[in-house]
Amino acid sequence: MSRTGPAYVLGAGLLGAGLLLVGALTGAAAVVVTGHDWGLPLVAAATAAVLWAVPTRRGTVVPFVVGWVAPVLLALRTRPEGDYLIQGNGRGYTLLGLTFAVALVGVVVLAAGGRVRRTPPADAPGSHPHG
Repeated sequence: MSRTGPAYVLGAGLLGAGLLLVGALTGAAAVVVTGHDWGLPLVAAATAAVLWAVPTRRGTVVPFVVGWVAPVLLALRTRPEGDYLIQGNGRGYTLLGLTFAVALVGVVVLAAGGRVRRTPPADAPGSHPHG
């Protein structure tokens, strides 16, 4: 299939929009469940699973990252009561660290031009078990 045809462009756009939504839901869930003991490990595992499952291209990783980071950044705004939605304790700071790590993944994918490899190329030394 051509990477410039209308079906490819439509499919890539839908995939990007879907991953933006998945990222936004995951980031919003991260803000909501941070106060629970099980919250951060669950959010970290879900985020790692999505980042591992999607192909490492700009059109897939970056929409997820933008969607993930946006709700956390919005939660950093001061509420009318004068406090913040994210707690100022270890869990809150861990969530901010996780947000920084997720954003860093997006920056690395952008800087690499979307050509990040998880496995060595087929012609790399040692990539063949019998050769």
